Amino acid sequence: MTSATATMDEARAPWTPPIAFACAVLTILIYSNGWQLFLLGPKGDADASALARAAYIPAYAATILLLVMTAWRTAICAVRAPLLWLLVGIAFVSTLWSVDPDMTERRSIALLLTTLSAVVIAARYE
Repeated sequence: MTSATATMDEARAPWTPPIAFACAVLTILIYSNGWQLFLLGPKGDADASALARAAYIPAYAATILLLVMTAWRTAICAVRAPLLWLLVGIAFVSTLWSVDPDMTERRSIALLLTTLSAVVIAARYE
């Protein structure tokens, strides 16, 4: 860790590390999909359930909060992975030739936010 980063970390409020850790754990738990069985039942279809889609909103909010807390580190980490963003871009461009463009766009946004979650967590916890 460089001295500039150490100085920035020391200048933060003491409550930011626990909040960052809680956001990271919440995000990982939501993306693990262990909760879907309890929410949808054994034969539930997660793609058709609006409730299952809405359950990802706290993970997206935690990602945005983590992004705000570690914006500079996340930007550096994101620049170092151009192929990752190329794949996300291909998902968005595939909306042009998709049979169901609305679903493709919705899933592309979900892919973007999930990828951003991974980059933010990787940037926060080296």
